[in-house]
Amino acid sequence: MDFDLTDDQRLLQDSIVKLMANRYGNFDLRQAYRKHPEGFDRAVWDEYAQSGLLALPFAEEYGGFGGGGVDTMLVMDQFGKSLAVEPYLASVVLAGAVLRHGAQPAMAAEFIPMIAGGEALFALACTERASRYDLHDVSTTARRDGADYLLEGEKSVVLAGDSADYIIVSARTAGGRRELAGISLFLIDAKAEGVSRRGYATQDGLRAAEISLASVRVPADRLIGTADAGLATLERAVDEGIAAICAEAVGAMEALNALTVDYMKTRKQFGVPISS
Repeated sequence: MDFDLTDDQRLLQDSIVKLMANRYGNFDLRQAYRKHPEGFDRAVWDEYAQSGLLALPFAEEYGGFGGGGVDTMLVMDQFGKSLAVEPYLASVVLAGAVLRHGAQPAMAAEFIPMIAGGEALFALACTERASRYDLHDVSTTARRDGADYLLEGEKSVVLAGDSADYIIVSARTAGGRRELAGISLFLIDAKAEGVSRRGYATQDGLRAAEISLASVRVPADRLIGTADAGLATLERAVDEGIAAICAEAVGAMEALNALTVDYMKTRKQFGVPISS
């Protein structure tokens, strides 16, 4: 296997390095971004959109650049080095992957450009208080009511859930709580009647939310893919998210290692650097 970056990927990497150096040149900038009500600065998000970062993984027909996993990991690596606070993982990687892999063409054409252009934020609500890491452990229900679905339940630790304009929700349309089949994915308006959100800061300085759904009416055309068969799409999106987080962690570790080496070269004890 060839692990060398292509010329285009090197150019992408260089552009991200310059962008993050400008926006995260010192830690005080990060602290200032976190003080915004949403936990990040929309001006920075708009700059990501203008630079093409938000459009990176999406097909050209939806306003994207057709990038792959390596491209996303190059972005996340630099985000890790900078400890970036913007909801790239939540909106572009996770929610974006669900739409890329599961949405019908009409839905993809309507909503993916919103992510790619920075017009709206998306979140993925796929975990519940008792589900741990089992994506198929779903108590939230969606029952058919005429031409719509009614969603009932609660979702926990929804990344960027308090700032999202749209939320992708996993809900059970058939079967028991832990059955693999019977899980469907719905795209809901975050401000729809019956949706309540409680946002909070997470340990890493980002934000998440607890989301309650009380008879939230969702049109049938907001069902992503096929009813009862959403688990495979959900698992694929989360797998991509895990790869992205790993790249972010590598970036953070590389930055930490560089800071440690620099400190050991400059910090003196008994008149000599402690690295000697």
